[in-house]
Amino acid sequence: SSVGEGATEAYTKSLAAGAALLVATFTSIFGAIGLIRDRETGYLQAVLVGPTPRWAVIATRVVSGALFAFLQAITMLAAAAVLAEGVALSQILVAAIMLALAALGLSGYCAALAWHFRSIEGFHGVMSGVLMPAWMLSGAVFPPGDTPGVLGAIMTANPLAYVHTTIAGSLGSTETSTAAIAVTVIFGVTGLAAAILSARGDAKR
Repeated sequence: SSVGEGATEAYTKSLAAGAALLVATFTSIFGAIGLIRDRETGYLQAVLVGPTPRWAVIATRVVSGALFAFLQAITMLAAAAVLAEGVALSQILVAAIMLALAALGLSGYCAALAWHFRSIEGFHGVMSGVLMPAWMLSGAVFPPGDTPGVLGAIMTANPLAYVHTTIAGSLGSTETSTAAIAVTVIFGVTGLAAAILSARGDAKR
């Protein structure tokens, strides 16, 4: 039936948005682990004692990591255009912009968290206890409307839930609210700011 086909198309688009967000999350995590490894080997310290401002070093790291995450995750949006019918190029472009903001936020927040760890083992706890649960409760695995009270409240407070809604909505899976778009933009901007502030705060200690 047309209703069943429509639900399948919506699910395919939502799944593609969730997969893209997962790829961006994992790539950002690996980028943060690389930051910790550079500190362990002394390479990061060698760069920071140079004439380049500390904020420029971390900002370049975050932006380059976000670009790498975006280029890997964008393939999932391309898959949505192939597997789901009725996905226009304009929808892919809007979803790509939202995905770029998500990648920037993820790269920034992962770098900000990694800056305070001296070992990769410690950061694994953050990855397992914060980052992966945040993705699982973003709506990428199951829709927010089907969750019980406590999980529903957590999803409401989870910025990745709004990011997923924005990306999926851009593809036509569901309606995208102005609030979800605003949270996605704020998430990207504050992620970069958080990484820069973490690096500057660490320099003052």
